Amino acid sequence: MAKSSRWALVLLLCLLPYSLLSDAKVPFRIGIVALSPGSESLQTMVADVLRTYQDVFVLHEEQRNAVREKEQMQRQLSWEKELYNAYRGPDERRIKQLTAQSIPSIESFTSFSVQYEEISYNKELASAFLHDTQAMDWYISKHNLDSLILLEVISFDDFQRVIISNYERYFLEPEILFDKLVQHSFFRSMRGQLEETLFRFSAKGEWSAVLIKRSLAGLEVFIEGKRQPLHQDLLFLKPGEYNLLLSAVSHANKEIAISLEGNSLLVLDPSLERIPQKSLTLISNQGLVQWSKKGTLLDQGLSITLSDPQYPLVLTVSKQGFQERILHIDAPVSKSLSVTMQINEMASNTLLLSVQKDFYKRLRNTILLFGAYVGCTALSQTFDKANPMWQIGLVTSSSAALVSLTALIFELTSYANLATDGASYK
Repeated sequence: MAKSSRWALVLLLCLLPYSLLSDAKVPFRIGIVALSPGSESLQTMVADVLRTYQDVFVLHEEQRNAVREKEQMQRQLSWEKELYNAYRGPDERRIKQLTAQSIPSIESFTSFSVQYEEISYNKELASAFLHDTQAMDWYISKHNLDSLILLEVISFDDFQRVIISNYERYFLEPEILFDKLVQHSFFRSMRGQLEETLFRFSAKGEWSAVLIKRSLAGLEVFIEGKRQPLHQDLLFLKPGEYNLLLSAVSHANKEIAISLEGNSLLVLDPSLERIPQKSLTLISNQGLVQWSKKGTLLDQGLSITLSDPQYPLVLTVSKQGFQERILHIDAPVSKSLSVTMQINEMASNTLLLSVQKDFYKRLRNTILLFGAYVGCTALSQTFDKANPMWQIGLVTSSSAALVSLTALIFELTSYANLATDGASYK
């Protein structure tokens, strides 16, 4: 029984990697190729826009089949290599394990992801791509890619024609996605049009996007009570009708009804009504301090009162000899807050170590001075008791020891105060 259990465990461990691979997302790899010199900024912008829509990239059936076949072939080759090495061993146990397990069929690969790779301009490569699709087929196969985004810039005096195309192995020729004129290579002027084009290329009609301009800090979007994640201010939704609930601290909620079609990109610039807030008082535990907001000095004093503060609130508290504090208050709190700052010595490991060293030096000197006083007392009772110099030595050593002890006590008190200083506001 124990032997069969061990064999079952070995077989499970062998099959586990293949089961995990079948559940993992299979990558669809796209190369973004610069075909013209001086197109680096265009390539960077295209890659940035494409990665923004990465989560909603949809593969059509021909792309899915191509990825499945490529993945199946790679895993088949990996399995055959392992089996070949087992026969070379020979390793009969491994041979039995490999022949007993099955490789996932192409139909089982249903989860995909898209990956982008930027390919810098190369004169010879660009020339080959522009003259023969076989060169692109070879490059896709050699570098384990599935598709190419081709960026070509043709200059006409002060104008540049920007052509963005897509090529895949089963294409007869590249498919033009974008063809526009710009002046003085100012590629950023066409970013809006480019975003719409590349969103259609990525979503293929199965997704819509809502661009929400977040002029308010902390703006959140809800649909049917569920908070919606925003990707660089973009909300991706399936085509249909929705009621968006917009919420922000210190503002009244606002509901907006929208209707989305496939590949549509809707821009919203919402304005929410502000709700007056109760005044807030901040009190310093370190005496007079400077209170600032966005680099502007608001006041200098023991405390500051803000009437109708707007949240989220960011304030800076500063004082000479103390570490600067930046307070982040995300929502309304009680009527007052006490703020504690940290002394510079406690904020720096180097300064703190220096303080500790000074303290131990003072302690050592105090011990030595008391030792000198005790030694002087003992000697005065043993040798030449009538000599007046002993009295001078006793007075000098005792006075020095008392002064050092007093300084040590003050330093110990100061050190204790440093240790008890906090760094958070309450």
